[in-house]
Amino acid sequence: MGHEQPLTINLVIILFNGLMGFTIGISALRWPWVFHGLVLGGLFGVIMGLIALGIGNVFIWPFVLGFIYGLLIELVTTLGFKAGIVERNDVQ
Repeated sequence: MGHEQPLTINLVIILFNGLMGFTIGISALRWPWVFHGLVLGGLFGVIMGLIALGIGNVFIWPFVLGFIYGLLIELVTTLGFKAGIVERNDVQ
């Protein structure tokens, strides 16, 4: 039917995207949410693309999907959960 991937590659993809979501969530950058998701998603997309390039000859799809996943993570957290940057005034 289709191309089957080993379980380890699937786990790496899931864990890497989870790490991207965690990084976007803890980031203290004060950028607009769209730009924030695209930049961090693109950074993770480049890294995942280089990993995929080492495994096979595919760079473009992990790179493009990094932008899309980063934007979707920001969209869900910012608009769906109404999460924003928390102000900390108790730091001296």
